[in-house]
Amino acid sequence: MRIFFFSFLALSLTGIGLVSCKSKYDPGLTGEAILSGKVMHHDDIIPNAIVYLKFGALEFPGPDSSDYDIVIAANSDGFYIIENLNAGFYYLYSTGIDTGNSQAVNGGVPMEIRRKKSEVEMDIPVTE
Repeated sequence: MRIFFFSFLALSLTGIGLVSCKSKYDPGLTGEAILSGKVMHHDDIIPNAIVYLKFGALEFPGPDSSDYDIVIAANSDGFYIIENLNAGFYYLYSTGIDTGNSQAVNGGVPMEIRRKKSEVEMDIPVTE
């Protein structure tokens, strides 16, 4: 009976500890991290590409823009910047036109922001 009581107590305390433990990651727009980079097709920049960001994702959410939390346009140099992010996991996806060969390109990359006050550079690779 005594062993059962201590086993039950240990399991209960472990469960309470796991439930009350808060993750250090809370992806979203209430932080101080800055994410920036370029949309790239091999060594070529993709000007005016559309950049999509999904909070809390490490796998491709799909091409539907409504599945993303942020949609912005890169500038004419293919550069994008997203500010006020929290530490967490994100998925970056981009679409655009490679002006060198007039082909539509798209692609994405999972990424992680590890510290709430950081500047992270992440280029987004795209292909035909």
